[in-house]
Amino acid sequence: MTDGSFIEQQQILVGLKVNSKKHLIEALCAEAAKAHKIESRDLCAAVMKRERLGSTGVGNGVAIPHAAINSVDEPIAVMAILDSPVAFDAADGRDVDIACLVIGPEASDQAQLQMLSSVSQVLRKATNCSKLRAAQTAAEALMAIQNITQSKAA
Repeated sequence: MTDGSFIEQQQILVGLKVNSKKHLIEALCAEAAKAHKIESRDLCAAVMKRERLGSTGVGNGVAIPHAAINSVDEPIAVMAILDSPVAFDAADGRDVDIACLVIGPEASDQAQLQMLSSVSQVLRKATNCSKLRAAQTAAEALMAIQNITQSKAA
């Protein structure tokens, strides 16, 4: 990944228009499947199965849906900054407007946990989320993520 971040520019969707939690997860899974040549239907089924265990809406307008599947060798992430928030059954009851899908290999829980930790470190602070919400393009969002991760490393 570039400059220590967990995501590439082409894996960031800015201004995504969706109308439900399911639609959001489907859009994230479709993007991940396209970019990594995996089956979208299987990926979406795994994420929805995980979501039925409990919402991955972590609060402050953020969700981190995730799953492990055997068709990936390393963790991948796809982020969406929505044009309008959607209900997501988040812990704080707030609708979600930033979501980051994390997919890890079934064979390596550690790799997925590291990716989830990286994503969580960026998205847990309201000020970081505000920077992402201000992004008008994927390049601006990636720059914000890189600035956040670099300031943590310093």
